[in-house]
Amino acid sequence: MDANSRLASLRRTGEPNRAARARTSPGRKVLVVDVGGTSIKILATGHHELRSFASGRTLTPRRMVSGVKKLARDWAYDAVSIGYPGPVLHGRPIAEPHNLGRGWVGFDFPAAFGHPAKVINDAAMQALGSYFADRLYPGALDAVRHVQRWGPAVILSDGDAVYWMIVC
Repeated sequence: MDANSRLASLRRTGEPNRAARARTSPGRKVLVVDVGGTSIKILATGHHELRSFASGRTLTPRRMVSGVKKLARDWAYDAVSIGYPGPVLHGRPIAEPHNLGRGWVGFDFPAAFGHPAKVINDAAMQALGSYFADRLYPGALDAVRHVQRWGPAVILSDGDAVYWMIVC
C-alpha cells in the first residue's frame, strides 16, 4: 500500500485497517518462528534473546502456537512470520511434515495467534534472510559464516537482530 492509499484509508475511517497497518507500519514488530523437527525457535523485533522449546513427532500446530505464546508472553508483536519445514503454497502448508505431529495443512495460523501470520518454507526463509542481510550489510555474511563455527551468529542493526544463524 503506497502513501496515497494509506492517506485515503485514514480519511475514510480515521485509521487504517489492521491488515494495512501490519503491512505498512515501519515500526511494526514481527515475531519470527522457526519450526524445526527438534525445536521451535523464536525471536521478535527489538529483542536479542533467542527463545526455544522442544518439538518432535507429537507437536501439532495448536501445541506449537500455545508454546510460542507462552515463550513470547512478555513480547509485543504485530505480526507473525513462520518458517515451516515443508512445502508451502500461497502462504499455507500443503503437506504434513515428516518429523512433527499432524494438523498443519489447513491450520488457521492468523486466528490461532490473533495476529496476521505468514508461513514460508523454512529453507526459503533462511535464503531470504541471507539475501537481504548481504544486500544491507555487504560482506557481513562472510563474517557470520566465519564466526558461526563457534556458535550462534547474529547481525545487529541499531540493536535489532536483522539476521541470525543457528548452528545445531
